[in-house]
Amino acid sequence: MGIKIEDYVIFYTSNGCDEKLLIELKYSILSARRFLDKNKIKVFLHPPYREDMDNIISDITGIADVTFKYSHLTEPFAIHPLSEKWKNHKRYYGEKINVREIKEDNVILLDCDTIVYKNPDILFEGDFDFAGLAMDLIQEQWQYKSRILMPTKRVFKLTNNPDVHMWAGAYLVFKNGTHRLIGDDWLYYFNQKYLLDFTCKPNRKTYDQSALIPAVHKHNLKIKILNDYGYIYNVRDDSININEDVIIIHGNNLSEKLCMKDELDKLLNDIYESQRNEIKENNI
Repeated sequence: MGIKIEDYVIFYTSNGCDEKLLIELKYSILSARRFLDKNKIKVFLHPPYREDMDNIISDITGIADVTFKYSHLTEPFAIHPLSEKWKNHKRYYGEKINVREIKEDNVILLDCDTIVYKNPDILFEGDFDFAGLAMDLIQEQWQYKSRILMPTKRVFKLTNNPDVHMWAGAYLVFKNGTHRLIGDDWLYYFNQKYLLDFTCKPNRKTYDQSALIPAVHKHNLKIKILNDYGYIYNVRDDSININEDVIIIHGNNLSEKLCMKDELDKLLNDIYESQRNEIKENNI
């Protein structure tokens, strides 16, 4: 059995300087606003900020409950340390771990480049504490199992647990306050980079995702796999074949690729018009 829509929130985190990321975030929020009110969508923005992003950030604050952060929870890291282009691009932080600050007991954590394709209520159906998309169970993502999951299981002595998975950080569901229960452990393991270096591919350091594995499986949680409800869009493939069960879609520029941009732009205008009418009524 699911939970009522008023009993959960959606959580995002983003820096305040990446124009492409902020635009993706705006459209992801708008896709969620088709089902949830503004106060049910929580956004943490963190440094660095750019003044020329003020218009986009203003749009985001108009459609979601935004908290501005002025310091970082973790040290920065380069997600592609072997790339000449990206090795010094240390704009990634463990900011998703801030989900532990959300006071509501039930949370969907999403990346900025996602689309809430259908009503997400169904994600809370069943008896579980934590749910996510298990990358190691997707055939074409076999490398997550061989290069990340298995080393992580060995390093953190989880080898004998068959239910340990590599969770896609783009799409996580926490129930019954689990995000607060595991939050400190997630941060602790994130900071053990000397261990996590054994669990990340040399050319892609996804410390936050790797740290989530022991944080989740340290506790005796009831786990639900959401692979039927999430779709990871391959940006090299322009065909998007979505089955009828998909709730969340992850990929680049999805509002246009899914032909939803006009609908979402109209929704943004409708929200602004409603806000203007409310202000007029209050001033009468």
